[in-house]
Amino acid sequence: MEFYVRHAALRPRLIDDFTAVAANGLRKFELIEDEWEIVESICDVLEVLKEGTLLFSKNEPRLADVIPVMDVVDDVFSTMRVEKPDPKDATRTIEKTLSTSIQASMALGRRTLNKYYRSTDDSDVYRIAMVLHPEYKLKYFRDHNWEESWIDEARTITRARYDARYANRVDLLPKTAQKPADESDTVRFGLLDADLT
Repeated sequence: MEFYVRHAALRPRLIDDFTAVAANGLRKFELIEDEWEIVESICDVLEVLKEGTLLFSKNEPRLADVIPVMDVVDDVFSTMRVEKPDPKDATRTIEKTLSTSIQASMALGRRTLNKYYRSTDDSDVYRIAMVLHPEYKLKYFRDHNWEESWIDEARTITRARYDARYANRVDLLPKTAQKPADESDTVRFGLLDADLT
């Protein structure tokens, strides 16, 4: 199906060749142009989901990528538009508004996505992974207009886990960062705090 959609110029000949044999009785199932546009829209939406699926199907998927991938899917599902490469200019993209029937399906898909998105709040590891990831940190949340209270909570959760599990583990620090016995933990966490933003 994807081949037929992506190679629209070949479509009439291929379909005619396939359905021309009267004994097949397939001519009555031939799609009209409007139906092909819907099929193309379905492929565009499925492409967004495919990219996320392939990312998580790698040998080493990263926990920190869960929220950003969900954000990409949510953006497509909430705007009801997809960006595609411009066939006339490879350096540009064109925005495509999807048909009403596809938009209705996406609204249902978004409800399901949000159910899973909310479940990331049930485990601190998603937030901690994002905050500690060198590419994301707290900046990701700011750049994506997350509520400041949620960003503060992510920082608090990360710091609490650090304090509970790692603050007193001098053996994990490089020799140059190990503190004298009388130095305050706040100074040491200040180094981590600076790295989170």
